[in-house]
Amino acid sequence: MQANPAVPDLGLHDIILPPPPSSWPPSLLALLIALVIVILIVVGVVFFIQYRAKRKVKRAAITQLMQLKATQASITELSALLKQAALHYYPREQVASLHGAAWLDYLSQSSQQKANFSDVKSRWLAAFYQRSVMANDADFTLAKNWLIHALPANHTELKVTSSKGSPAHV
Repeated sequence: MQANPAVPDLGLHDIILPPPPSSWPPSLLALLIALVIVILIVVGVVFFIQYRAKRKVKRAAITQLMQLKATQASITELSALLKQAALHYYPREQVASLHGAAWLDYLSQSSQQKANFSDVKSRWLAAFYQRSVMANDADFTLAKNWLIHALPANHTELKVTSSKGSPAHV
């Protein structure tokens, strides 16, 4: 650039601008928002892992139920699968000693009657003592409904009415 002879040289230098403000360190508000986001992500991951772990046995039981259906299993084997799943989610003191009509009542009550075993009670009770009675599609559907609606247990204690009509603590 050539100097203009009409403009006298005053010996001034060009204006040097300061550097633009840095984004580091971030403001206190930005740090707080980032911290809250990180905490929410960690809590979400922990809850998701617990959710999956809590329902792992339920998924395995449904898978095993489908395998039993493919092999035309007996009602006794079907009941044993339901008892295994119940023992995992409900207290052993409630479930382990149940058998016969009390077991079927417990299954109905623990699913809030969404899997009602009273309709098949006589057939299942007879089948408990005859291993050759094969489960039909309705039995497998009933068992799957119980696995879906009763597991995982939302409550730890149920009262099952005994066959005489009085409530029995299990």
